[in-house]
Amino acid sequence: MWHGAAEFHGAFLPFDVRFTLQADTLRATMSAPDLLLLEAPLDSVAYHAPRVRFTTHDDRPLRFEGTLDRDSIQGSAVVPAVPGVVEAGGGDAGLRFVLHRAPPPPAPPYSTREVRIEAKGARLAGTIYVPTTGTRPRPGIVILQGSSTNLRHEYSFYADRFARAWVSRPSRSTSEGKGASSGDYGAATYDDLVNDGAAAVEFMRAQPEGRARAGRDLGTGAREPSSLRWSPRECRPFASSWRSRLPGCQ
Repeated sequence: MWHGAAEFHGAFLPFDVRFTLQADTLRATMSAPDLLLLEAPLDSVAYHAPRVRFTTHDDRPLRFEGTLDRDSIQGSAVVPAVPGVVEAGGGDAGLRFVLHRAPPPPAPPYSTREVRIEAKGARLAGTIYVPTTGTRPRPGIVILQGSSTNLRHEYSFYADRFARAWVSRPSRSTSEGKGASSGDYGAATYDDLVNDGAAAVEFMRAQPEGRARAGRDLGTGAREPSSLRWSPRECRPFASSWRSRLPGCQ
């Protein structure tokens, strides 16, 4: 584990990088709470002593290049142009970073397991976070991909935070046709995505660790645990295809 910060135009961003060797291939992940990232996979990871390279997985990737010197890595990255944020050809667009070797973090207070959820016309891939402390039954929440093209690992930050803060039992699921899920995301209708969400909630209800609860959309696809039943006022904003599947809204 390497812990440090990046500096760009006087602003500092703390972040961690974890390097692992898997079948003779060097891999790495990045965590940055301010960016809502947890163990996000990095691309083009390489080490040719003393040079270290890794790249963020993004539409406008940052390519980090640094030098390993004992227990530190120092280097830079060129920040690509982002309209309204970083102007193209605006002079020095360099980012500087320093990472220091750090002890591994303690084990999280939960375990995870991979699951497959049967939905109409698709099998959804999901990950359940099961707290190792606390009492049962526990509330459960479902984090859905929504209409974005994000993959399941991109919601790890939210699942981790809910599991730690609420000692709850979040589940991340990827929409059909994305990641390990079957189906065709491009051809999926709104009703298909509603059915996917309903299938994920029903799957959570059937798990032995706790019970699923309805909740409010947080804008990230995460659903805040509230009561098991929705009030008529809370039901009104939802389309009829959703209302028929929410407890108390039928």
